Amino acid sequence: MALIVNGVSGVINCFLFVGVPLALFFLSKWQLKRGDELSSLSRRMWIVLRAVSSVPLFCTIFVLIFLVTAGFPFTSGIAARASAPTGEEAFVIQEFEGFVDGYAVGLYVRAPGGPWTRHSLSYEDGHWWNCRIEFKDGKVFVYDGSRLVKSLSILEAAAPAKYPSEQIPGNFSPEQVLAILSGRGRLSVRAQTQV
Repeated sequence: MALIVNGVSGVINCFLFVGVPLALFFLSKWQLKRGDELSSLSRRMWIVLRAVSSVPLFCTIFVLIFLVTAGFPFTSGIAARASAPTGEEAFVIQEFEGFVDGYAVGLYVRAPGGPWTRHSLSYEDGHWWNCRIEFKDGKVFVYDGSRLVKSLSILEAAAPAKYPSEQIPGNFSPEQVLAILSGRGRLSVRAQTQV
């Protein structure tokens, strides 16, 4: 029921913020084309109405451009991967959750032969273009560009999670994990029992 109410309120908001100003914009354009039939006061009123009605339209265009540039390319993917000389492996997956929610970003780490353990990095974020993972001094560091997002000790990061939902069997590749998260794959019964 809440989903229906949110959908209806979204349609009403869209109509009020885009539909009404758009109708007023074109109505004023039509009125201004009449030219000689309008008095100077009426003409000024229609010009002001056209200017005022264009503000929400420009705001909507600006928001759409921002959402497109912040979220492009609108797909989930593996942002980075690395392995330590001691055999630990890590990768970062960013899951596209929609234009409003953006990306959920998670770090997956495993010790040699262990399960993948998920660590949350970010929710409702933009696309991570320059993500990288570094292993040094017994720690794993995750960067988004030059910004350090998270640092964990390798032992803490690779330790099996408390909850089974936060770990994935270690025999899965990063691409298989991405497929599972994207809904294109699923855990096999054999793999689930190995956790």
